[in-house]
This record gives sequence, C-alpha cells and structure tokens, in this order.
Amino acid sequence: MRRGFTLAEVLITLGIIGVVAALTLPSLRQQINYQQYVTSLRKIHSELSQSVQKAMYDNGSEKWSDTNISMRDFLSKYFRTSGSAGSAVNGFIGDTGSFKNVDGTNGAIGAADCAFINSGASICFAGKSEVFVDVNGKEGPNIGGRDIFALRIENDGTVNGWNSYSSSHSNSISVYNAFARIVYDGWKMTY
Repeated sequence: MRRGFTLAEVLITLGIIGVVAALTLPSLRQQINYQQYVTSLRKIHSELSQSVQKAMYDNGSEKWSDTNISMRDFLSKYFRTSGSAGSAVNGFIGDTGSFKNVDGTNGAIGAADCAFINSGASICFAGKSEVFVDVNGKEGPNIGGRDIFALRIENDGTVNGWNSYSSSHSNSISVYNAFARIVYDGWKMTY
C-alpha cells in the first residue's frame, strides 16, 4: 500500500494550479481596476454634487446658471485641491488633453479651469456646466469611459452624465455616455 504522492504527481498538480491561476488573475485584476474607477467616480460625483449645492446656497441662487462664481474660484473654494492644473494640456489627461474612448474613437478636452483634488483625481470645466473628470489624475490608462468621464451640471444643481445612456446603444461607449451607463448598470462598469 502506497502512502503519499510521488514528486511527479505533486508537480503536475502544481502545474495545473499555476495554469488556472495564470488564466484567471488578469481578469480578476481588471475587474478590481474597474471597480476602483467606479468607486472613485462615485466619490467625485458626490463631492461635485455637494459642492454645487453649497455654491448655489452661498450665492443665494436657485439656478446654477445664476451663481456668480468663476469655475477657478469654485474649484479652489469648494474642493480640497493639491494644485491647479490650469488647462487640460497641463497635466490633465497626461500632458496632451487628448485620449481614446472605450469605443475606439478619439477625444480631446480644451478646458479652461482645471484642478487636481486631494483624492488624486483631476477636474476640468469646459464652461460653467460641462465637467470632465479623470478619476485617477495623471495615471493611465486615460481612456474615455474607463477613467475619464464627462458630466453636466443641470440648472437645478444636479450632476448627471453628459449624455443619457440607452441599452440599445451598448457598443458605443465614450467619455460622454459612460457615466450614465455605469449608473444604469447599478454603479458597475460592465462594458
């Protein structure tokens, strides 16, 4: 009667475990990264929503368009910033302001007022109501819909995705509709 396993049996078993781990770990790591992006996006969305409401209250305005504050002042007053990026080409989305979207199309930001917030994210305003967020700041991958999102501040102070999302257009994900898709999917990045 034999007791234990031979060296060959142990090595074969370890080899099989290694192959299975090598096949599953990249997918698991990708899902963890996606969830980190979504968690950061959700936090920034909450911060931005609260900051907009506070600015409207401080300015005695019922409409966002009636607030009398520049976006540069808004960023410095209502966010804990670790520095001003100035413009989109000065640190926001790498150093160029251009990026690729998840769907493969090209994108670019020509924003005027940008800041790095203490969480490590970058926020840029391309006007008073158009906001671009890079949830991990200077780090990659700098892909629209992955870590870069476009948001819009409505006149009532709510913060939404730039465009809405329809499940019939599920193959077309870009910086403009990714936020709405994530919210639609229960705060998950399923694309």
